[in-house]
Amino acid sequence: MSAQAAPNLTPLLDEAFKPVRLVMVVSADMRQRAEWLAQVARQRGIKVETLPVQDAWSLDGIADELMNWLVAQGPDADVVLNVTGGTKPMAMAAQDVFAMEGKPVFYVHPKRDEVLWLARDRAPQALQNKLTLKPYLQAHGWDVVDRPQPVSMSRQMNGLCDSLVQRLGTYGRPLGTLNRYASECAKQGVLKIRLDDHDWDSIGFRALTDEFSAVDALTVSGSELSFSSEAARAFCNGGWLEQFVFATLNEMRTELGIQDMAGSLRVRTLDNQLAGGHGGNELDVAFLAHNRLHIIECKTANFSGNDSAAPTVYKLDSLTGMGGLNTRGLLASYRPLVEGDRQRARDLRIELVEGAKLATLRQQLVKWVGAAL
Repeated sequence: MSAQAAPNLTPLLDEAFKPVRLVMVVSADMRQRAEWLAQVARQRGIKVETLPVQDAWSLDGIADELMNWLVAQGPDADVVLNVTGGTKPMAMAAQDVFAMEGKPVFYVHPKRDEVLWLARDRAPQALQNKLTLKPYLQAHGWDVVDRPQPVSMSRQMNGLCDSLVQRLGTYGRPLGTLNRYASECAKQGVLKIRLDDHDWDSIGFRALTDEFSAVDALTVSGSELSFSSEAARAFCNGGWLEQFVFATLNEMRTELGIQDMAGSLRVRTLDNQLAGGHGGNELDVAFLAHNRLHIIECKTANFSGNDSAAPTVYKLDSLTGMGGLNTRGLLASYRPLVEGDRQRARDLRIELVEGAKLATLRQQLVKWVGAAL
């Protein structure tokens, strides 16, 4: 066992390859991760055992423990070793013991879903690409609380999203105003709100509400703004950017090698679930590509003055810890960030697609996902 669950998880998801019994070689600091993986395995009808090792860095100690275990299985035991995880001494000791007993050893290629047999006369074996978000997250200690069905946007709504992205200079300030009204409606639990005269006198705001009205998201009658539904209010309140990003990714599934993706995915820690808690986090967009978890936060707020993108950047940094060492985070912001927030994102290795760069989102996504390959 190691901090990266994917190489241990993918062989368990292949119906033609999965074992009858899984024996996890576990050091003290990997006990919790072993239990997370065990839950996924048991759900697939695999029996699970744990073989604890006292010192994950002692070649001789690990070799003795593994040899004793292997001998106890008997000479005819159909046992193979996945040597991808663990510390280097654990892997080396395990490989030596299995080689001495004439048992097969394999290594899982982390991105190609291939089993590489550590024998010159045995060709690589492709695994079924069955990795999806739920088992991946469970193997890293998270549970999926809610996975809404993807929202299907009409051609007109797609056109509106493209228009908003392309006309940032025109709609930046009016969108901030619309966000404010939509947020106030959410606080009051209503779908109608009276407009300030100053806002309604703004040509830019009127043009923006005309755009949203054309897709039946809202109407303006006199000085009253009405959202057509709660879903429409959320769409106007920045949800359009999440749907724009999701739709763009959906069109690029094959190009980016996306295995599974979801929007507005609500998750919580397995510890929280077992304790009966109801907390958690919502991921605006999450997807697996090449066995890596990618998380995108989408924001239309104006991050300037007293407002800051820092909470969002820190949230992304925290969330990227949920999917193992290779999880990647990206902030898609309609409004440009201040330099301090940009530096904070760079320091935490959070990718940024902000302001005018949203118009080149496809190119940015190809670069971002491909950078890890």
